[in-house]
Amino acid sequence: MKKILSIICFIVWGSVQLFAQEGRITGTVLEETGELIIGVNVTIQGTTSGTITNVDGEFSLPGVSIGDVIVFSFVGMESQNIEVTSLNQVMTVTLVSSNIGLDEVIVIGYGQQKKESVVGAIGVAKAADLRAQGNVSNLRDALTGVIPGVAVLSSSGLAGGGDSRITSDTEILIRGKTTWNNAAPLILVDGVERDMDDIDVNEVESVSVLKDASATAVYGVKGGNGVILITTKRGVMGKAEFTVEGEYSMETWSKIVEPSGLLTAIDAYNYAVERTRRIDQSGRLGNYYSDKEIGFYRDQTYPFAYPNNDWLDIAFKDFAQSYRVNGTVRGGTERLRYFASAGYNHVDDLFNGQDIGQGYQPGYNYDRINVRSNFDVKLTGTTDLKVGFYGIQTFQSSIPGYQVNGFYSSMSGLPGNSMVHRYEDGVYGAYNPDILAPNPMYEINLGGLAGDNTTTVNMDYSLNQDLSFLTKGLSVSGMLAYDNKFETNGLRVRDDGALTKTINPAFYLEGGYYDKEEGIYKHSDGSAADMDFFAIYTEDTGGDKGAGFGWIDRPVIYTAESGDANKTRSNLYYEGRLNYARLFGKHDVTGTFVFSHQETVRGSNWPTKREDWVGRATYNFDRRYFLEVNGAYNGSEKFGPGYKFELFPSVGVSWNLTNESFIQNISGNWLDILKIRYSIGLVGNDRVDVGSQWPYVTIWEERGWGSGSLTRLDQSSFGWPYSDYRGYNIYQEGTPGNPDLKWETARKQNLGFDLGFFNNRLSFTTDLWNEYRYDMLIAANQREVPPVTGVPSNAAANLGEAKSKGMEFEVSHRNTVAGGLYYWVKANWSVARSEVIYKANAPLTPAHRADEGFPLNQTKTSMATGIIQSWDDLYSTVGSSTGGQNGQRMPGDAALLDFDADGLYESSDDVVPYGYPVYPQNNYGVSMGLTYRGISFSILFAGAYNVTRNINSGHDLMNSPY
Repeated sequence: MKKILSIICFIVWGSVQLFAQEGRITGTVLEETGELIIGVNVTIQGTTSGTITNVDGEFSLPGVSIGDVIVFSFVGMESQNIEVTSLNQVMTVTLVSSNIGLDEVIVIGYGQQKKESVVGAIGVAKAADLRAQGNVSNLRDALTGVIPGVAVLSSSGLAGGGDSRITSDTEILIRGKTTWNNAAPLILVDGVERDMDDIDVNEVESVSVLKDASATAVYGVKGGNGVILITTKRGVMGKAEFTVEGEYSMETWSKIVEPSGLLTAIDAYNYAVERTRRIDQSGRLGNYYSDKEIGFYRDQTYPFAYPNNDWLDIAFKDFAQSYRVNGTVRGGTERLRYFASAGYNHVDDLFNGQDIGQGYQPGYNYDRINVRSNFDVKLTGTTDLKVGFYGIQTFQSSIPGYQVNGFYSSMSGLPGNSMVHRYEDGVYGAYNPDILAPNPMYEINLGGLAGDNTTTVNMDYSLNQDLSFLTKGLSVSGMLAYDNKFETNGLRVRDDGALTKTINPAFYLEGGYYDKEEGIYKHSDGSAADMDFFAIYTEDTGGDKGAGFGWIDRPVIYTAESGDANKTRSNLYYEGRLNYARLFGKHDVTGTFVFSHQETVRGSNWPTKREDWVGRATYNFDRRYFLEVNGAYNGSEKFGPGYKFELFPSVGVSWNLTNESFIQNISGNWLDILKIRYSIGLVGNDRVDVGSQWPYVTIWEERGWGSGSLTRLDQSSFGWPYSDYRGYNIYQEGTPGNPDLKWETARKQNLGFDLGFFNNRLSFTTDLWNEYRYDMLIAANQREVPPVTGVPSNAAANLGEAKSKGMEFEVSHRNTVAGGLYYWVKANWSVARSEVIYKANAPLTPAHRADEGFPLNQTKTSMATGIIQSWDDLYSTVGSSTGGQNGQRMPGDAALLDFDADGLYESSDDVVPYGYPVYPQNNYGVSMGLTYRGISFSILFAGAYNVTRNINSGHDLMNSPY
């Protein structure tokens, strides 16, 4: 019996142990973008047992039984519950942001709003959107194709962005261009007007683009061209999170015109010589290429006598290399949160510059160091302090005085036989005067080096005090920011070049060669050759080196770093803000009042000043009906008494149909948002150079010797003869002031629709907009001056009107499927059409030369009616008033259109509107990506169309073989 009881007890004990068996589960928690999440709470539902993920996003949770439900939760993410199906289970969990839908908080002017309550047109790019662009040295480029209605126009791939000595900066247009003046948007970084070019992408939390009047009216006279708000990352509660990232990228040109090839060009050249016979056009058609010479070019038997250079291959690398290294730390407690970042970025160029012994590495390179630290301190239960420090050091090198933008086009037209690239002894082939072509590699490698340094130091302090003890929802805040930027001329290398030469092809045809071991040229019999007989040497004897007997080549000269007072800038900004937010049942009310003042000083110039008084009030009822009223009372020093301040108001409304009962009854769970938005308001633009800092004041200037320009005092004169009376100052009226001058004003309207389906996995946004801009500014130097006025220039004035309209569309789909695979697809498209209504022109200006009725910056060009087929055609077509040009016309040339029918073709009178404006009317972007277990892949297609630009290489003589 005892034995039986023992067996029964053993069976029962074993059964209890079987059902009570516990194990351990492990795994990794990721964001939907594939990044690891630190500090995720992992708990057993209904218990206090749990853990958090470590710095690698991993967790290990013991004491788990089959059937337990594990809860994964993290601030800002949707919690996820997963049932344990087997012991020792390994999980890969992807948490989705809870800010997908209406609770998402976006940055707006002077504050933040939930996406649900936004009535204006605001585009947002998150950190992940910007980082998906890869290693970009200019933050402007990271916005390419990301936000509908935002066009990013880069006229150069120059490392580090545009250089005023070489080309223009990357340009951003928001909803096209509705002014012939500066159309650049207002850019604010953490609430302060600052440059965005050199900000490291890893430091950015989000970018908000404000497009319509309800969003930009709070910036009044500065918001006419749209506003870009950049918010940098700040600390979060949790353990310190350290990240170190490195990126390497390779870039090449997207498109370049390639020459047809030397042999093809020679065939065409010979054909032209045959057809023109004895007709000689300036001696350029006198040489006919024989079959023997063509064979030498083809076979390259004598490459230094009959060169066939592929200049694109010689002058350019296959790709430019760039790399970036960045390290960040982020974390904090309830009392102190912190974010710090440090990064280094290097960008190379496509030029095949080499250190051939000249003592420096030529080319266009860019190096940047970024350092940022943001701190959020909770001083008391109701007082918060924010502190930010930011520093940038950049170095941009280039070839001084070298027109890089024309270099690419010249490479497309430079004949392969124009000159020898480089002879056997290392000497470059000489400049070819017959086709006005320099040796490109000589220009690159021996053109010197120029470096420009920029140092930026920014700091800002913000204090917020909760005043709920006075009334619930009331708070007050203040901000002080002080920025400094210093630009210096860095290390300069002046290189006056070196010896170049041209060797007579006869030397090689007779068997001559270069002996590399002895370093001399020899005849076919091995005897030393007197190259003074065969070669023509070219030496640079310009500048202060002198010429003739005793000439000595000057060595490379190094110039130390130097500063310029006019290249320093300081900016002081301070603001005070009163905020109110209160919920009364179904009534949600907010209000904001802001006062701000800004002073900017460049060098020793007078400071420029701005002052803003801003107010905003919002109301929504039951999350269905939304109303927002904005207003900005702005002051600008550019304008005279009576026009220094102006009020710019706006109003916006929206209706969230999703929260209506009749929609909820039919939509079920598949419709998340159906919202209609409308806004109208006035904004301004004073971001234009109108001739002086205070264009309402008449300028008086000293008169010099017959020029009427500012000159030295001792060059003025009085009496006769001039030489006997010096030192008297003569003044004359310069640019007249205009006391009635004021800012441009834009009336903007926007109608928007938002749709979201299936927990916002699929969403659509569409906006229709129009703009009417009046009192448009025309600078003094853009106005024609009637001779009867007796003044050298006219006054700036408000003499223009324009309008524009367009549409934007954006669709996105995102989802996480079984197995943890997350994918997303986004697409956006926009159209913007503008038209000049009125722009002051000289009287009797022909319609085709005026701007009215055409888009802003309409392309204008000559028109051809066909090709001159014969001598009869030549004499029956119109000619130019310039006899020299007529003498060069031949059959085969274009017959140009005499548009004004005056019997002559003139480039000033007969250019006509053609194609589209120089700015694209349509922009689009398509991006997609996927993430699986920490491995991400993304791709972006961005483009623009309906744009026409004149491209003139300036090398018309370089399109045929020499």
